[in-house]
Amino acid sequence: MADERRDDEYFSVQGNYFSGPTAIQGRGLQINFNGDIRALPAADPDRWLDVGALTAIELGVHRAAPDTHGDAVTRYVRRDVDKVIDEVLEEASKRGGFLLLVGNSAVGKTRTAFEAVKRNLNDFRLFCASSSSDITLFTQVVQSVEDPKTVLWLDDLERFFGGGGFSASTLGDLMRKRTVIVATIRHDEYKRYRKRLGRRQRESLGAGENSATYNGARMLDLVDPIEIDREWSVDERLRAEKLDDPRLTKALTSVAEAAVCEYLAAGPQLWQIYISALRDGKKHIGPLLVRAAIDLKRAGIKGAIPQGFLVQIALGYRDARRQSDIPESVLTKSFSWGAKIRFGVTGLLEKSGAGWLPFDYLVDAAARDRKHKAIPLEVWQAALEFARGDDLFSVGWMLYLNEEYELSSRAMRKLADMGLPLAMSNLGVILQELGRPREAESWFEKAASLSHPAGQYSLGRVAYERDDYDRAESLWREAASSGEVLAVQALATLFAKRERHDDAESWWKKGAETGDPVSAYRLGLHLHERGRGVEAEVWWRQAAQAGHALACLHLGHALALRGKETKASEWWERAVDLGLKSAAGLEITELTDPVTGIGWIATNSEIREKLGQQTLSSVCASLWPKDCQTCGLALGESAPSLVVSDFLIFGSAELHHLQCCTPEWRDNPNHNKSQNLSWASLALMLPVGAAGDRMGTPCLLVNPGFEQVYLAPNENGGWEPAPLDLFEKNGFGYFGPEFILDKPVSSGHRSLFDPYCVIRGSEIEVYQSPAHTWTAPLDDEVLEAVKMKGGILAAIAAHIRPDLDLSYGALLQAMMQREVAVGWIPLSRDESPLPRRHRRTIEARFGAFQARGEAIVGKIIGYAPISLDQKRAKAWALDEIDIESDRLLPWSAASADAFFYTIDAVSVRQYALYSRTDSWVLSELLVKHGGVNCESADELASWANVIIDVHLKAGPLEWSRVNGDKQDVLAIESVHSSSEKP
Repeated sequence: MADERRDDEYFSVQGNYFSGPTAIQGRGLQINFNGDIRALPAADPDRWLDVGALTAIELGVHRAAPDTHGDAVTRYVRRDVDKVIDEVLEEASKRGGFLLLVGNSAVGKTRTAFEAVKRNLNDFRLFCASSSSDITLFTQVVQSVEDPKTVLWLDDLERFFGGGGFSASTLGDLMRKRTVIVATIRHDEYKRYRKRLGRRQRESLGAGENSATYNGARMLDLVDPIEIDREWSVDERLRAEKLDDPRLTKALTSVAEAAVCEYLAAGPQLWQIYISALRDGKKHIGPLLVRAAIDLKRAGIKGAIPQGFLVQIALGYRDARRQSDIPESVLTKSFSWGAKIRFGVTGLLEKSGAGWLPFDYLVDAAARDRKHKAIPLEVWQAALEFARGDDLFSVGWMLYLNEEYELSSRAMRKLADMGLPLAMSNLGVILQELGRPREAESWFEKAASLSHPAGQYSLGRVAYERDDYDRAESLWREAASSGEVLAVQALATLFAKRERHDDAESWWKKGAETGDPVSAYRLGLHLHERGRGVEAEVWWRQAAQAGHALACLHLGHALALRGKETKASEWWERAVDLGLKSAAGLEITELTDPVTGIGWIATNSEIREKLGQQTLSSVCASLWPKDCQTCGLALGESAPSLVVSDFLIFGSAELHHLQCCTPEWRDNPNHNKSQNLSWASLALMLPVGAAGDRMGTPCLLVNPGFEQVYLAPNENGGWEPAPLDLFEKNGFGYFGPEFILDKPVSSGHRSLFDPYCVIRGSEIEVYQSPAHTWTAPLDDEVLEAVKMKGGILAAIAAHIRPDLDLSYGALLQAMMQREVAVGWIPLSRDESPLPRRHRRTIEARFGAFQARGEAIVGKIIGYAPISLDQKRAKAWALDEIDIESDRLLPWSAASADAFFYTIDAVSVRQYALYSRTDSWVLSELLVKHGGVNCESADELASWANVIIDVHLKAGPLEWSRVNGDKQDVLAIESVHSSSEKP
């Protein structure tokens, strides 16, 4: 029942070429058509449609209730956007072009496009594609036609991304023949592609995006879409009132919130009938048949659905006792109910050949309605077994988008085993998501060996991540020569990393000249960093006009610095419209007293409102613009972006590149300590000491974080910078009558270790905590003093740069004004100078845990019975953590709820709670890290030993696996405490 189609009724993937009477080589998804390929409309220009003779129904315009003359479409009401559309098509008729209309189902996209084509391209011929393979064949054929004057019609554009037929390369071939492409796409689909580009791809080399997904996002990047609104404007309603069409008159008087076009197509009315029937139940299975058709469409099945398969899915929604075959009479009644023409327009189900289709408005409405049930796993599985050819690719792709990676890998593996290189590359990406990098690499190798650009690009990424830059360059050059835009971007980024700036500029320019907005945006950044601001603006403007949100952001930034605030605001508003919500209220402010070197700062309205001008100025006076806290690269001369994190009982402010992170106020985010903080230190002798001490005191002056400052709540409910608060609460103090100079720093609560220092030849290393380790060279005087006094005074300052010119007077004055926190750090009891690979003895048991790409290493505090539920386990853990409970932030969940963690707001120490097959485990963390994909307990143990070595100078430890048969999890514990080794 699951597959009622004969082999000659669909395209099947057989290899890397078309076979049959006519063989054609094409890029993307290659197919084998079982029959005479000349019978396909795409292959015969004489069968392309004459635009002048076209009717709206032929091109898929939704029917309305027939009028007295039997006309199934209303008279056309000119839309406000028609003028813009006409301008696009007028230009496209001369040089070729791409018109894309975006909107919800049944808002008039197809009708608007049809009328525009009739108005502007009446003497053209039109080909209406139904699959990706149609586009591949059409593109090949149109190359041989002189002055073709053709329109490629792509209704529901998203259908053509997954098979690879519609790509940047295809678009280039069509543009060279001056083809006009007219396409529509549903708003939800458009947002899905744009969202994935923004969240996953950006411009970094580590994007790892699925080729089909990126292809869709990439194609949408190449066109400036025109939105068709659901609501008609006042002018549109007035134009409709002047037309002599009773159906329009009734719609205008009946519609309150729903769009007129939707009402004419009976979309909202049919949705309510379906939802009510689904909820109330029927003596037949009509509503379940409609639900089955909707779910299968959403799962990626493109064509008509065979009746038997539809019944199978519908019965699966019922409980097991009611899944037996039902009488033929009930089936007939069920389909009759679904296919009944309602409101004179259409049914919930539409007959198509030997199968059925749902009314497309229902598919769109189901995706928008959060109350509509998600697609059950059993339907996904059935769709996967049923699908063939383009459908198989489409289902696999939809599974990927819905993060059903295991099922998605099965679909791509079927296609890859047939020899399809695009599927091989996509399978590799999915396997990376599943944490199987070695298997993924083998599929990238296979795709690359077939000269497939997506495989070459992905394999190049693997080489790049291994620092094998020469191989990455070679693979990316091959992929770029085939038009793979990601490879062009990657090559340019690689050259920039290797300081081959001319090559980087050349490749970004190549990408930009093909219309790629990412390359244009990156080229702008590259030129701006080299002081070529005028050229940078040109490329940012090109990218911004193509819909690149970050380009809009930077173009506005450049204009604001030139005093053109109004123009800047317009581009920032465009960035917000494109989804960059943090650009709302953006402002570039010049600082009147840039003590720390920040001449300008980028903030948004929320930051300015919550901090206030005085606090904002104080915060900036504690920040130094050295490195971006997102990417780690130099901040340069541009205005840095201020990001504030509010953890309720403390906060932090950080500096970022504007392109890496726009100004943002983050409420209660998951705390992740920045890995890119810059710091500086200086060892010197202070002319202070106990009575009669003429030697003075050895001192290590430290600025522990140039680009970050902590914030504390004040009495007025606001915030104030507290750069030394963290150190004060961990045992540091201030010069004054009660300060004891040589009293060692102690946090006063349980920890892995108290601060200490060691001497390494002519350097000193100070270990204040696992998060703060500092070094500095020692001259002979300071070295002798450290040895004689048995330690060094650590002086922590945020307003001072130890690496810049500094006077004793200024330092002592800052100390007396409590702008410097001080604490004595004792020299390790071990003999100095210590060996470089010194190891400490830590009497503790350690655990390491990995799940879904996140890993932790920490000292185990205790165990609890696995019988405790999650709530009770968390309560037990809070009791075990030996500090005041109000200092702990609420528990946060890691990815997929693999483990939970909390933070001590005073010490910023983190604690993790995770479960094994036999117990709950609580540990104090050394590290919480994303992107770890160890494939065995031995690999996890090696990684954990490195962490313990770096943070504690201890180890190596021996480990044992302890997670038992728990799936997708690696858990290990140290067999015994570490022993000291030279």
